[in-house]
Amino acid sequence: MIRKKKKTRKYRGSRMHGFGRVGQHRKAGMRGGKGWAGKNKHLKSGLTEAERATIGTYGFKRPSKLVKKDRSINVGALQELIETLPEDEEGVKFSDQTVEIDATKFGYEKILGGGKVSRIMNIKAHSFSEKAIEKIEATGGKAVPISEE
Repeated sequence: MIRKKKKTRKYRGSRMHGFGRVGQHRKAGMRGGKGWAGKNKHLKSGLTEAERATIGTYGFKRPSKLVKKDRSINVGALQELIETLPEDEEGVKFSDQTVEIDATKFGYEKILGGGKVSRIMNIKAHSFSEKAIEKIEATGGKAVPISEE
């Protein structure tokens, strides 16, 4: 079986192995840069279609400090929260069978429809999901949006 000798045998004793000054073939310049360097220019042909689609900017990204997220809570979680509170808590009024809750006092702006509701609750909040309104009114309570007061 014929085997070609490795090219390094030829360069034994030459120190640079045909690469000129010290270390010229060892750094990233030999391969056109590190990582994604040059992927939009001289290394573009090595990219897949999906990788090519990621190059460039599209649209506008709002600064994160300007993006406001509604703090929301599920109806079931709100009911569990009420059951752990004392009766003299601010934002909650207990009467015979109903409980009146101001969700904004607890830092919540929107009420969502997850969980089970077994108590009659009159809830004040900035907004409600449709499912939350259905569940609250099914037990005999009211969903009161604060903007309509």
